[in-house]
Amino acid sequence: MKHTTKLKNQLLIVLLFLCSNVNAQNFTFGTIPDTQNLSEFDSDAWKLMGLTGWYVEQRQDLNLSFVASLGDMTQWGDYGQWQRVRSAYDLFKDNGMPYAPCQGNHDPQLDRFNQYFPESEFIGTPTYGGNFNGMENAYYLFSEAGMDFIVVTLQTHDNYIGDYDLPSINWANDILNQYADRRAIFITHDFFEERGLINDVIKQHDNLFLAICGHSCSREEYWTETSPSGNTVNCIMTDYQCDDDKGTTLRYYTFVPEENRIDAFTYNTLSGNYETDANSQFSINYQMESLPCELPHQAYNGNVVTLPGTFEAENYNEGCPSIPFYDTDDTNQGGEYRTDAVDIEVCTDGGFNVGWTEAGEWLNYQVNVTTSGTYNFDFKIAAFEGGGSFHLEVDDIAITETINVTSTDGWQSWSIISSNDVLLNSGIQNIKLVIDQGGFNIDNITATSVITEIPPSISLINNTPTSPKSTDDITISATITDNSTVVNAEILWNNQVSVLTNNGDVYSGVIPAQVDGTIINYQIKATDNDGLVTITNQQSITVNDPDINEPQLIWSDEFNYTGLPDPSKWGYDVGNGGYGNNELQNYTENRLENARVENGHLIIEARRDWHQNIEYSSARLVTKNKGDWLYGRVDVSAKLPGGKGTWAAIWMLPTDWEYGGWPDSGEIDIMENVGYDPNTVHGTVHTEAYNHRIGTQLSNSIDKSTYQSEFHSYSVEWTEDKMDFFIDGEKYFTHLKHGGSPEWPFDKRFHLILNLAVGGDWGGALGVDSNIWPQRMEVDYVRVYDKGSSQEVVTTTLPGRLEAENYSDAEGIQKETCSEGGQNVGYISSGDWLKYNVDVTTAGSYLVEYRVASNNGGGQLNLEQNSGNTILGSVTIPTTGGWQTWTTVSDTVQLTAGEQNIAIGIPSGGFNINWIQFTAITDIPNNVTPIRIEAEAYSIMDGLQKETCSEGGENIGYTDQNDWAVYDVEIPAGNYEVSYRFAAMNSGGEIQLEKAGGGGVFAKTAIGSTGGWQTWSTVSDQISITEPISKIAINIRQGGFNLNWIELVPQSSNARSIASTSTLKLEETLRIYPIPATNKLTISNFKNQIVDLNAYSLDGKKHLLDNSNNTIDISSLKKGIYILQLIDDKGKLHTKKFIKE
Repeated sequence: MKHTTKLKNQLLIVLLFLCSNVNAQNFTFGTIPDTQNLSEFDSDAWKLMGLTGWYVEQRQDLNLSFVASLGDMTQWGDYGQWQRVRSAYDLFKDNGMPYAPCQGNHDPQLDRFNQYFPESEFIGTPTYGGNFNGMENAYYLFSEAGMDFIVVTLQTHDNYIGDYDLPSINWANDILNQYADRRAIFITHDFFEERGLINDVIKQHDNLFLAICGHSCSREEYWTETSPSGNTVNCIMTDYQCDDDKGTTLRYYTFVPEENRIDAFTYNTLSGNYETDANSQFSINYQMESLPCELPHQAYNGNVVTLPGTFEAENYNEGCPSIPFYDTDDTNQGGEYRTDAVDIEVCTDGGFNVGWTEAGEWLNYQVNVTTSGTYNFDFKIAAFEGGGSFHLEVDDIAITETINVTSTDGWQSWSIISSNDVLLNSGIQNIKLVIDQGGFNIDNITATSVITEIPPSISLINNTPTSPKSTDDITISATITDNSTVVNAEILWNNQVSVLTNNGDVYSGVIPAQVDGTIINYQIKATDNDGLVTITNQQSITVNDPDINEPQLIWSDEFNYTGLPDPSKWGYDVGNGGYGNNELQNYTENRLENARVENGHLIIEARRDWHQNIEYSSARLVTKNKGDWLYGRVDVSAKLPGGKGTWAAIWMLPTDWEYGGWPDSGEIDIMENVGYDPNTVHGTVHTEAYNHRIGTQLSNSIDKSTYQSEFHSYSVEWTEDKMDFFIDGEKYFTHLKHGGSPEWPFDKRFHLILNLAVGGDWGGALGVDSNIWPQRMEVDYVRVYDKGSSQEVVTTTLPGRLEAENYSDAEGIQKETCSEGGQNVGYISSGDWLKYNVDVTTAGSYLVEYRVASNNGGGQLNLEQNSGNTILGSVTIPTTGGWQTWTTVSDTVQLTAGEQNIAIGIPSGGFNINWIQFTAITDIPNNVTPIRIEAEAYSIMDGLQKETCSEGGENIGYTDQNDWAVYDVEIPAGNYEVSYRFAAMNSGGEIQLEKAGGGGVFAKTAIGSTGGWQTWSTVSDQISITEPISKIAINIRQGGFNLNWIELVPQSSNARSIASTSTLKLEETLRIYPIPATNKLTISNFKNQIVDLNAYSLDGKKHLLDNSNNTIDISSLKKGIYILQLIDDKGKLHTKKFIKE
C-alpha cells in the first residue's frame, strides 16, 4: 500500500495538560526511540538516563501503564554501551515500571541482548507473558480501563543481520492469534523501510490496532494499513537519533476511552519542551467504548447437529455473550477446549465434558430435526453426589420434565439418564439445556426417533406448466415423506389415474394433454407399507389456449427455492479486471456470500471481505446460452442497494456480437442506479452511433425516493421497430428504430445480466465509502415474455410455399433476419414446434421441400398432425457450413384435402428454416417399377467394406478415391432418375455411375454432408441408358461417405407430372444436370439446335434464360422448383423439371 503521512489539524494545549491531572480512566503507553547515539559515549549517558528517569517521574501524572523501547538501544553493541543502557533501564526495574526492551539492527549480538535483559528479570512481574528463543521476541499483558491489552515485541528483520526470520514471525502470529480477544500493540525496530512485516504480521490480525517502530532518520511518520477483513492498523515510525541532541526526544500515547481517542505527544527531555507541530502532536480515533455485538448466534464452528443423532455437551453454540450460554462466573475452570466462561475438562472416555455445573446456568445447541415426531433423549451424566437436576427447552418452553441426577460415585463415572416421548418439530432450531440444580458433569446428549404409525405426508404440490395449453402434457410433482415406506403413489384426475414415480422424496407423474377448455380436477394419493393412506384435497387446472396475439411468458425465475441461483437459468461472469469501467470488485462464481436465493428473493451482495486478496467481492449473473431472446418484454422486480460506491444494474448484452465488439453490437440498460444518487434510475441504449465514450448515449431517468426500501418493477418492451422502458408500468423512455446497425443493432438476440458493482468510473465518481458494506440488490422475480402477434393468423393454400416465420403458434423458436430476404425461424432446439394453418386443394402425394441451414448438421424435423400423434414424414438436416448458408432437403408425404393444421416437430434441433414448399405429384403408375440396388449386393468390388446400417440391413462404407463395385442387374434402355441413399460426416464426396468395365459414364454426382455416418439423405440425378445392360458399376471419385442403396426410376410421359403445370409434358430423352443446380445447367442427349428457351416457376411466372453451347445461365433465378421449356429448330417443344439452389 502506498504510504502517506496524515497531517492533523488538532493541536492540544500543552500547558493545560501539564497543569491538570489525567482523568483516572485515561492511561498512557510510552515509547523510547533509537538511543544508539546516546549510549555510544560516557559523555552522553546522562541524556539516556534522562529518558527513563522522566518516565519514572511522570508515571503517576500520566497514569503510565507500559513503556517500550523501539530498538537500536546501542551503537553496534560493545559492552560499555550495554552497561550504559542497562543503567538507564535499571530505573524502570528498581521502580517496578512495566517495560519491554527491543532489539535493533545496531544491537546485533543477541547473546549480549539477553545477557543485559535476561528473562529472569521479567519472570514473576505482572505483565510478562513469555518469549521465543530469548527476550528479543517476547509478549506482555496488561489491562486498563476495563480493556485487556497484549504487547508483542519482535526482533529486527533487517539486512544488517542478513535474515528475515520466519520462525519468529510465525511465533508472533501464533501469539496474536492465541490472544485474539485482547487489543494488540506490535513493537519492532523497523517496518517502515523493511516493509515485509506489514503483510506478514500487521495486516493479519483484527485485534491489532497500533504498530510502532523506529530506525529511520526521517523522524516521524504516521499512516494506516487495512487488513483483508477491514481492520484498521495505525502505523507509526519515530526516530530522533539524527537530531543535534542525538535523540533526547521520546513519544508517548495517552488513551482517552470516554472519547474513543488516543492522543500522541512528542517531548524533548533535554529542552523540557513539547513539539506541537501536526506531525508530532495529533489524535487517533480508536473505539474503546463497548460496541454492540454483531456475532451471529449459530452452531459451534457452523456444524449444525442432525437429529436423530448425538451432540457433544462442549459443542454449545457460539455468538454474542449471554445468547449461546450462561455461566455463573467468567472463568473456564477446567481450562480446556474453549476460551469462554463455560467450564470444560478432559473426559476419561475421550474428548471433553462440561462440568462444575451451577443452578441457573444454561447452554444452547443448534440442531436440525429431520422429521417431526416423538424422540427419546439419553444424557451421559457423571456425579460424585446426587441432587442435581436439569431440563430441555425450545423457544423458552420446556419440552421435557425435570430430570433428576443421582450419584454415579465419581466425576468421571458415567451413566445414562433418559427422558422419553419428547415431541419435536422438523427443521433447524435451538435446544436449550437448563441446569436447575448443579453438581454433575455432562458428556453428550443422544436423540433417537420413536417409530409410530404415521400416514404419508404430501407437500409442495406443483403442476408444470402452471397454465397449460392443449398441446402440453402436464407434470404433477409433490414431496411425499413417510416414516415407513411409500409403496404406491397416484394422481387421481377426472376419473382417471396416472402413476407417480419418485426420485427420493420427490414424486412426479404426467396427465396427458387435454383439449382447450378442459378443467382437470386432481388429487394425490399415497399408500405406505403399513397400509396407511393419505389423499390430498382436490386441486384444479384449466387448459387454456391463449390468444397468440397476447405476449406469452417464455422464461422466468420466481426464486421459490433456497441456495445458489438455478444453474439451468443463470451463469456467471467472473474476475476483477474492472470490466471496462475501472470497477473495484472481484466477481465470483457459485459463492453464497455474493449470490444466493433466500426467503423468495435472489440476493446479489457486494462485500468488503478481501476474498482472493481483493478488497471487494460481488456477483454478476448472466442468462447467456440459457436465456437469449430477440424481441419481447423483460420484467425484473428489484430492491436496490444504497451508499456511496454502489452501482446496481439490470441490463442486456448481445449473445453473438454479430455487428462487432462493444458498442457496435449494442447494449440495453434496463435499470442503472449509483449509490451517491440513490433516488434516480436510468434507462439507456448504447450503439456504435450512440454511446457514452463519444457522449452521444440515448437515455432518460425517473426519480423515486423508495428504490432502496421497496421493490419496483423495471421493464423493457422490445419490438422490431422500437424499444420502450418502464418503471412500475410507467413508460419514461423510447428508442425508435432508424438508420442501420450503427443506430439499431437490436435485431439480434440478447441475454440478461444482473450485477452489483463497486466503484468504477460512474459508481465511484464521488469515491467509495468503505464503511457501508455489505450491500445487496434483492430481486423478487425475473419474467420474460414473447412479443405476441400483431397480425391475423395466415392460412396458406397448398400446393404452395409456407414462409417458416408465418406460424400460427410455436414453442421455443425465435425469428431472425434471413440472408435470402425477409425472416427465417432459428434457435431451434429439441422439443420445439411450429404450427401452420393450411388449405389443401387436392388430396394426394406431395413433394415437400425444406429450405434449411445448419452449422453442424444432425438435426431432424417431422411433418406432423394431431399434436404430433400423426407423423406424415421426416427429414434429416445436413451440414450446410453456416447458419445462413442454405440448402434444400425434400420428402414425399400424403395430404388430405381441406383446411387443417400441420406442424413441424423437432426431435433434434440445431438448424434454421426459411420456407417449406409443397408441390403436388401424381402417383407412379403401376407399370413403372423403380429399380432398387442394395449397395452391399455387389458381384465384385475393390476397397469397400460392409457394415450394419441404421436403416436396416447393411450399407457399404469406408469409401476412398478409386474404390469401385459392379452390380448384376437388368436395366432396360431409357431415361432414369437415379437416387443415392448416402450418409457423410463431411462434404466433398463424388460418385460416378458407369457401365461395368468402364464402357461409359452415365452421371457424376456430388455427395454433401449429412452430419453423421448413419445420418441418411438422398441425392438425385438424371441419366439416359441408350441400350439394355445387365451390369452397372459405381466408381468412387472422391470418398468419405457411406452408401445404402441406389434407385433408378424410369422417366416417361405418364411417370410424374407437376399438378400446377400439368399442361407441360416432361421430355423422355432430354437430360439436364446437375440437379439441384446453383448457377449453370447443362443439356445433354440433345442434338437439335435450340431456338427458344424459357423457365416457368410453380406460380406460372415465365423467366427468360440465356443458352451458350447447351449451358444455361440460371443465376438470376430465385431458389425453388422450375419447369424448363425449350423449342428446337424443328419446332418441337421439350420440357424438364429442375431445382435451383
